[in-house]
Amino acid sequence: MNNVVVKNIAFFVAGMILRLLRFSCRKVFVGLENFEEGKKLSANGKVAMATWHQNLFGGTLCLREKIISMTSLSKDGEVAAKVSSWIGNVYATRGSSSRGGRSAMEEMINIIKKKPYHAALTIDGPRGPSYVPKRGIFKVAHDCQMPIIPYFVISSKTKVLRKSWDKMRLGLPFATFYIRYGKPIFIKSLSPNDLESYSEQLTQALHQLEKDHFKEYPQHEDMIRAQE
Repeated sequence: MNNVVVKNIAFFVAGMILRLLRFSCRKVFVGLENFEEGKKLSANGKVAMATWHQNLFGGTLCLREKIISMTSLSKDGEVAAKVSSWIGNVYATRGSSSRGGRSAMEEMINIIKKKPYHAALTIDGPRGPSYVPKRGIFKVAHDCQMPIIPYFVISSKTKVLRKSWDKMRLGLPFATFYIRYGKPIFIKSLSPNDLESYSEQLTQALHQLEKDHFKEYPQHEDMIRAQE
């Protein structure tokens, strides 16, 4: 059996494991009215969902809509893209802010304009720095005439990968995932001054979503801080 076949089987198995994990977990959505408002006010009924890279695992499992994302051209990016394809509702373009990003972003924009996909990006990926948005999310939202919806996701049972640059948060089986949506952010201009303002607005919105959740569920903050 050649390496390509072995890799494809491994990707399939990993995807099926994630699908089983998805079905084993309860999901609680907060702020769905913000998501629905974004769709109503969008030119095409679609939105660009934005979160930090550390929430990639939970976002991939919990977002219910058909989404298109972007993974890097590295081996890790290949794994993420292949496994995502087996989850069922995720399509991944290949590229990043450091390599192949322009063509991947153009592909994403073209697909969103033609097919029923929302965008979903981890805005400080693929290599950081943490909590600093890259510019791609703003271009996608602007060119597709759709708002950005910031979102936060966390599991009641979470393993933090302390040695990863983003302190990746992995939800465990038979847990409850909480997905919290923020208010829509509309991108009317891509001028440097406006981009800086939008970046600050999005950063503050994402931090506020986390603060709001930890205020309501302080045990989740204790769980995370104990592992960082």
